Amino acid sequence: DIGCADLDARKLPLVPSTWEILLEIAFLRRRHLCVRPTGQPFSRPVFKPTIEGMNKAQSAADPPKLRPMLEAAMKARDMFGNLVMKANVRTDEASLIGAGLCLTVQELFASVILLTDNGLGSHAPSHVRTMLEALADLRNLANDPAYIEQMRFDDARSNLKIFEGYAAVPGMEQKAIDTLKDWSAKAQPVADAGRANGYKKLQIADKLKMADLEQEYVSYGFLCGFTHNELTGIIASHG
Repeated sequence: DIGCADLDARKLPLVPSTWEILLEIAFLRRRHLCVRPTGQPFSRPVFKPTIEGMNKAQSAADPPKLRPMLEAAMKARDMFGNLVMKANVRTDEASLIGAGLCLTVQELFASVILLTDNGLGSHAPSHVRTMLEALADLRNLANDPAYIEQMRFDDARSNLKIFEGYAAVPGMEQKAIDTLKDWSAKAQPVADAGRANGYKKLQIADKLKMADLEQEYVSYGFLCGFTHNELTGIIASHG
């Protein structure tokens, strides 16, 4: 019988150091493929495929090197899944959302394993990025159940932008526009109440700092490069 305030998210099987393990798994087939040119002033790393690098990449992809890491990840997945499924969650909103965040982390962890085990590990970083965001929210919620109000404000604010944007799309059917306006009418008071209580958009850097994950902000930026299809991510995945 646990509530969000009883949960010490720092003791979950998925800890910040796990990002390194996941990234190592995701890029084991790729990490030797590219080398950075020297003597050139780039604002971001630029990679260049080489024949030697490809040979090294093929060697790095050998099952004996990848399999033990995948097996370790699968054990962590099962351990975390069993822990979550045995929980008897309280019915207050913060506890239910906390349980949802736990499930989100567990499902994304499982998806990273599936992607990697099926030759699609270079697409795992976007999943790891979302895991990091969920862990930050979970820690903040565990430390202070009132954090749900920040989440509520951010959700309403984001939804309003989406609803209003869709309603303005040329050619949108009137029935859909009416529905979107109804949704906006429900979200607006929530956003207004949050703003009146001093809430504003919580930037990811501040969210991570609040969750004692400030040191992971650089890793988060790296993961964003793959999520947003930056050149470095594209070349590292398909170069």
